[in-house]
Amino acid sequence: MLTETPFYFVRHGETDWNRINRTQGHIDIPLSDVGRDQARIASAAFAGAAITAIYSSPLARALQTAEFFQSVLGCPLHRNNDLMEVNLGARQGTSMGPWYGDWKAGKELPDGAESYWGFIGRALRGINQALGHPGPVLIVAHGVVYRAIKQYAGLDPKFSLPNCVVVRHDPPDAFNSDWRMVLDCLAPQTQI
Repeated sequence: MLTETPFYFVRHGETDWNRINRTQGHIDIPLSDVGRDQARIASAAFAGAAITAIYSSPLARALQTAEFFQSVLGCPLHRNNDLMEVNLGARQGTSMGPWYGDWKAGKELPDGAESYWGFIGRALRGINQALGHPGPVLIVAHGVVYRAIKQYAGLDPKFSLPNCVVVRHDPPDAFNSDWRMVLDCLAPQTQI
């Protein structure tokens, strides 16, 4: 289960490998110039938000993005290994292909890789650790980590979160029986 508390999530800024659709996994690829600009702009727009803490993957692309937000928000930044991108083993650094769908379906497990559901469980554990902090918190992680949120919040599994777009998540309450996602939470009319 996903801990039912409001929180924010941002996928790290763009890397050179994002642009060419190369899998990164645990390979520690830094932000590109575009990614740093995305993080600078997104964090500046988030100035003054009532965030109590930032939880980040320790991989450079996420941590660099989180540091931009920390410089604006001034709240503590915590690294959490469970928020790391999936380990795709021998497929890391390769182009996406049909093998990726087979991996998600449990039909293929590249040498040294995590299983899809093993990864989703790890990511959910990291997310819930962050959500255990008095909030709201900002989680800075990876696109595949966001799959755990979509899975357990019942969000559209086909939705692909763009780089460096901040999303607010509101849990079910007395008026809404489902999780609500506000894409680009600075423009609240974009509710999904």
